[in-house]
Amino acid sequence: LQILDKQVSSLTKYVYEKTGCPVYKNTDVTYLESGEKKYGILLDELKKAKNFIFLEYFIIEQGEVWDSVLEVLCEKIREGVEVRVMYDGLCSLSKLPIGYFKKLRELGIKSKPFAPARPFFYNTAE
Repeated sequence: LQILDKQVSSLTKYVYEKTGCPVYKNTDVTYLESGEKKYGILLDELKKAKNFIFLEYFIIEQGEVWDSVLEVLCEKIREGVEVRVMYDGLCSLSKLPIGYFKKLRELGIKSKPFAPARPFFYNTAE
């Protein structure tokens, strides 16, 4: 790999050192350097799903992009595809209504925020 592409070799070495997960031979990966490039490909791939779709994001924000993804997810649910979505509840706190995962569940999406936002209280008593 070092001979074929030094930059890719460096990246795979970094991934392994930081995660302990090796990069395997004979696999196919497409690097998408921007959200714009990912968006069209994501929608196309979601539409191809036959059995399941599992998505994990740090931040989900309602708007044109997420709404179009959600539309495809709902279509796939009607086709019998299992759909699961996990997102960071704390990072999405300012982007989504409280209890958004419940709305997703009502649509048939198995949803769970990780690190959900919880109220905190200070104990000032001495």
